[in-house]
Amino acid sequence: ASVATQFNTRKSVEQLQGGVVFEQQLGAGNTLRAMGYTGNRQVVQYLAIPALTQRNTNVASSQLNSGGVVDLDTDYRGADLRWSWEGDLASRPLEITLGGNYDLQQQLRRGYENFTGPSTAPTALGIRGVLRRDETNRIENFDEFVQANWQFADRWSVLAGLRHSEVKFKSTDRYIVGLNGNDGGAKSYGDTT
Repeated sequence: ASVATQFNTRKSVEQLQGGVVFEQQLGAGNTLRAMGYTGNRQVVQYLAIPALTQRNTNVASSQLNSGGVVDLDTDYRGADLRWSWEGDLASRPLEITLGGNYDLQQQLRRGYENFTGPSTAPTALGIRGVLRRDETNRIENFDEFVQANWQFADRWSVLAGLRHSEVKFKSTDRYIVGLNGNDGGAKSYGDTT
């Protein structure tokens, strides 16, 4: 479409990630497993959003649109540690696993206008313009779990588990202009299943 060409729509993504898994037999059916990972993902995308829409000129003093350029920088990492035991209960195979894991993602989220000059008569389209969004979002979880699997007959088994999860969200808003107030905040959730 011609509007895609006018605004030079495009997207670039860079990602770097790595991890390690360590597993050790401890004898007598015991196994210890540790895993860790980390990474970074960067995304820049230019969208074909009309200049008047990006500026919100129909609402006095507002800065409600995040613009036509999306700029994301995401860091993430996590770890998992678990112990497993394999043995017998009533001469039938039994496996028990106990562990915990933690994950974190933090994203710097920015938005810019996809033009320069006034929105009624832009001087250039398809280039990074004025900042319209600036926030950091952080999400983390911590889980603890135990699970047992008992093969009490040749074709039957029982699987039971208990898991507690905590998830926390936090958003820090640094773009507070006109009617666009502080959208930051935090929320936590937790439950046992």
